[in-house]
Amino acid sequence: MIFFVLVLFSKTYSVISQCPTSQLIDAAYFSNEVPRLRSKKKILIGKSKNCEISEILGGHTDVDIIFPMFKEGSPLGNVVIQCTCDLECHDFDSFFTRACRWHNEKNGCYGTGDELDFIRMRGAWGHAGESVFMTSDKPDGFFLLVGIQQKLPEMYSAMLVSDPIQCQQGDGIVRFRHWTSPGVKIRVCTRPPSMRRHYSWCSGSVKRKPGKSAVVVIPGSILTMFEIVIEAYGFTLDAFGVQGGAAAIDDISYNTTAIYQCAMLPHIPKLQNVTKSVCNSMKCDFDTGDCLKKLGKKWEISDEPVGPKPTGILKPLEGDFGYVQGPGDATLSLGKLLIPRTYGLQFCYFSESIGTDFEVILRPDDSKEKLVLYNVTSVDRFSQEWQCKRVFLSVNGTIDFSVRNLRNKFSYFGLDQIDLFDPMTSMSACDF
Repeated sequence: MIFFVLVLFSKTYSVISQCPTSQLIDAAYFSNEVPRLRSKKKILIGKSKNCEISEILGGHTDVDIIFPMFKEGSPLGNVVIQCTCDLECHDFDSFFTRACRWHNEKNGCYGTGDELDFIRMRGAWGHAGESVFMTSDKPDGFFLLVGIQQKLPEMYSAMLVSDPIQCQQGDGIVRFRHWTSPGVKIRVCTRPPSMRRHYSWCSGSVKRKPGKSAVVVIPGSILTMFEIVIEAYGFTLDAFGVQGGAAAIDDISYNTTAIYQCAMLPHIPKLQNVTKSVCNSMKCDFDTGDCLKKLGKKWEISDEPVGPKPTGILKPLEGDFGYVQGPGDATLSLGKLLIPRTYGLQFCYFSESIGTDFEVILRPDDSKEKLVLYNVTSVDRFSQEWQCKRVFLSVNGTIDFSVRNLRNKFSYFGLDQIDLFDPMTSMSACDF
């Protein structure tokens, strides 16, 4: 009883001194709710609205009535973690569980703290909660929840802060599961200890993957003591009679190669790769693939020699190949090229016909001009070998293979093994 009187005094004083918008889902901060919290499992949402959790989220979700409040940081400072496993948190200090080295930021105004706090919940919500968070997956056991039924400014937030970390060697990886109502966002930041919102670095808004943990990379070494902050913000909804928003967090972990005596290791961004759909459209070995649907009337496919010996295609390169027979011109358009960075295009051709022109053309999306990536005229008719070439691509557009001036029916041109390659590895970019 003495404990709750102390909580009542200290928290009532802090709430009175806070911003008028600090109406948070946290029974401990409204100690006049503690007796009813224990008996009726209710929490305060908004300024003066008493609601049962089951009415909001449904299912079997409730405030942890044994320890409803999730702790704040020590006013004397928190102890530095001893290993990255200290920041692995699943039960959030529930009874008889391992200590969780994360805590709420102290509430305050004008940049001196946050405006909302997380509370510890248990159970699993029902259909009502699925409607709030717009997903069918849900936390299990204990988790943290924050929310408000009042529209707030965009950057009013709830900050979940780690205990201090001595340093970080190389990239750090933060993983957690999270759920947010429409408009609410979550980001990960770093800061010097107890420096409120004076962040050293912040991620963008973390995207949610149903059933999977979000993975946030804290880039590069940090050689001074720091804290990690998981911040929920954007409680700005005001539509269809609904205001504010909610966020839930579960299963937090942090990992890096070292947190003591750290060496300086820079962050090396992970290179973006082409998508499978782009590869399906660009790769063509004439055995399988989307390119078979794009062959014009003049194009044929064979896996055997075609044409007379002086001007025909004397042998296949590898399995099936595409070819055209004169007279006339022919074009093979592979469709849209979408690349996130510079890639290479490789292809092989066979021609024994004097005067035949062959070009590889890129037609950029933002220009009417064409870029000739490769061209050859009057191919050496005595080579009698497939010629394999590589060119580099740095803009998006449409790729065409153009064959012109096939003079007569004895003129043949072969094409095979079209593929994208990664210039960093010189290997195919389409081997998924």
